[in-house]
Amino acid sequence: MDTETFLNTMKLYRHKLLNELQVIHGYQSMNMKEESMDKLNHFIDELNTERALQSLDAPEYVSRILLWKIDHPEVRLHFKTTGETQPLRTYDKAMEQDVQSVIDQVEEVVQEDTSLWIHLSYQPEIQIDYIITDVEKDKQNDPENETENDLQKIVFQYRYK
Repeated sequence: MDTETFLNTMKLYRHKLLNELQVIHGYQSMNMKEESMDKLNHFIDELNTERALQSLDAPEYVSRILLWKIDHPEVRLHFKTTGETQPLRTYDKAMEQDVQSVIDQVEEVVQEDTSLWIHLSYQPEIQIDYIITDVEKDKQNDPENETENDLQKIVFQYRYK
């Protein structure tokens, strides 16, 4: 990434962060404690998701997701891992190419109320599931629930050995 692109990306990211903080500040100034806390908790969840992603040993994969997310703040990104952590660096390039395929698909359906769930499982093999859901439906349906849910759509599932 060249310097100009990097600085522009940082500008977009800072703008997003400031917007979030200004909304929280606005709620606080209007004594709307519940709304303020909801927004703050959502903001903290987003930052924790980014931190969890950045802890992966797959820099190309992680940067592809985070750069895309900066360009698409309307998408709510969820990320979780299960199983004992394993090295991912050897799969990094393949994972980056695979997530680009997912991103291309998500961009076809993205709306203001879209969530992208990424579940990386380390056991017994490395598997990544990508699920697109509607944010309002997310509130009613948890994709971690093992029962079949017609409101969710697994877009891609990748395995790495």
